[in-house]
Amino acid sequence: KNFNAITCVSCKTIFRRNASKYETFKCYFNNDCVIDVLRRKFCKKCRLKKCFDVGMKRENILNEDERRLRQNMIQENRRKRQMICEAQSVVIDSTTSDTSSSFHDKLQISTKLTKNYDIDNNCPPYETPEYNYKLKAIEYQYLVSQSID
Repeated sequence: KNFNAITCVSCKTIFRRNASKYETFKCYFNNDCVIDVLRRKFCKKCRLKKCFDVGMKRENILNEDERRLRQNMIQENRRKRQMICEAQSVVIDSTTSDTSSSFHDKLQISTKLTKNYDIDNNCPPYETPEYNYKLKAIEYQYLVSQSID
């Protein structure tokens, strides 16, 4: 959603740049222009009117301070997510190095980690090559331990 409405990127940009100036624009065609992909650039007033009609709201436009604060929050969340990925990787490494545990136990541990991580952080590690590699290592250790027994 862009400013509380589903729109294309170009409408989002036009709205962000011009919504506060809506009253200053003038339509030369009786405020009844057709706004579509081909004719959307002909009249800013009618294009912005359509933006408001589909539900875009001026209140959702961030000022410079709000934008900076939001970017800082996003960076902090990425940093926290990365720390969780690294911590999880250490735990998975420790499960793969222990040969006394069964494959089933290790798989349960990694599955619990995956589920917790997916729910809490919206970044499932089972889609990463590192995670898949570690899971293959657990499977290989299990097969080797079964052939020795």
